[in-house]
Amino acid sequence: IHHSAELALWESQVIAWEERRDSFCPYDLPVNTVTLSKLKLELAAEEHQKEVEGKSTSDQTISGMVIEAVDIEEAQRSLVATLEKKNLSEFQQTTIQKARTALLRRIRKFRDMQAIHMPRLARHLSSLEPPDEERPELIDLYLPSSFDDATRPKICSKKISEIEERVRNAQLYDCLASLRSQLRARGILYQHSDRATPSQGLYRRLNAWKDQVEAKIKSIRLCYDKSRAALLSLRGHGDWENVLRVLRGEDIRGIGERLLKEEEKAEFRRAQERAGISKEDIEKMLSGVDNIPTVMVNQVLGRGDSRAAPSWIWYTLGDPTDPNGSATKEIEASLRVEWCKARARARRAREELLLVEEEMRRALAFCHWRAKWWTEQLERRPNLSSPLSEGLRAYAKEQSVHELQRAEQWEERWRALRDRAAAIVRWIDDPKVSRDTELGNLARLEVEVEVDGEENNIDKDMDNDW
Repeated sequence: IHHSAELALWESQVIAWEERRDSFCPYDLPVNTVTLSKLKLELAAEEHQKEVEGKSTSDQTISGMVIEAVDIEEAQRSLVATLEKKNLSEFQQTTIQKARTALLRRIRKFRDMQAIHMPRLARHLSSLEPPDEERPELIDLYLPSSFDDATRPKICSKKISEIEERVRNAQLYDCLASLRSQLRARGILYQHSDRATPSQGLYRRLNAWKDQVEAKIKSIRLCYDKSRAALLSLRGHGDWENVLRVLRGEDIRGIGERLLKEEEKAEFRRAQERAGISKEDIEKMLSGVDNIPTVMVNQVLGRGDSRAAPSWIWYTLGDPTDPNGSATKEIEASLRVEWCKARARARRAREELLLVEEEMRRALAFCHWRAKWWTEQLERRPNLSSPLSEGLRAYAKEQSVHELQRAEQWEERWRALRDRAAAIVRWIDDPKVSRDTELGNLARLEVEVEVDGEENNIDKDMDNDW
């Protein structure tokens, strides 16, 4: 399928932006129309309007209570993720203990807020076993979504349920936006990690960055699952589930990623076993309990990759009831950004080719100019003695010949490279030009590379890292 209209529009947008940076930037992704930050602003505006009208402002603390609960849940997830790490140092254990103390204080203050707006909750809590305050990261906050439809009206007012529903809805869109951002970051990291790293230190840093991104993706997934379960409890089943779907392991993949095929899964198992990973952990990854492994879609669309469809998370942006269709623009915007990046890389490659061509042209032009300059020196000193004048003339002619020979050698050595660079520039400038046709008629290109110095530098870097 050729999207010539979209490509023409994107190209006109990026050209206009390159000429005037104050115009629309096609590299920017659209901002979510539904976010938790925007909801906080909306709630604050509603509270201000009630204050202007002289009405009660109790809703202000209700919304603050619900938002505080969401923030506490995020702190609990962060602490749980930290506790899952093994071989913690004494400093890390001290930090965890301080975090638990601070979290317990926040929960106690939150309970005071709940006592004001959910006074009947205390009787319900008294019938339950007291929470384990030694582990505050596991304490349930008992928002309206924690109760079924029959119990909820007995515990809290409808207004609190409505505010939590709005907060959970915005939180889900925030989770999807954060997930897309982390998947883009993961794609960049894995793209660069495929190349040979020059040192052990950089290799370790790349692995550390990848682990951080994977941990964030896992945390976002947990947040999404909890928020969606809460919204389902409050709102019930409906059309909204077609937009905010259940997030499965196979859904968490970048726009240019696909799932592993069976033979790739077998190869993945063998590689992980050789790395010392237990079979249980390997199956958790492949089953989607942990972040499921993916691979980049083959750029030449071979081996059936042309049928690989992006995950539904790339189609969700904004409110599905928005008449402007904001809920369906994320995939188009993501494709536009990826196309613009690919175009920029191609233009950068074209620029590098033109620079190499210009450097070669200038080198040859300098040789010819230098040869002419030496020829002009023959008549510069006519008053010298005959033997000295003869020697200087011979030297000038010799240098002129050397410059011409050097230019001839360089031109012959660089001819294949210059022809190939010119063909690639023509192909970049005009996509209708066949790359195979342009390059197929050219002479074979041989490149001499000296690697001894680079290998020594790499060895030195590795020694320094160790």
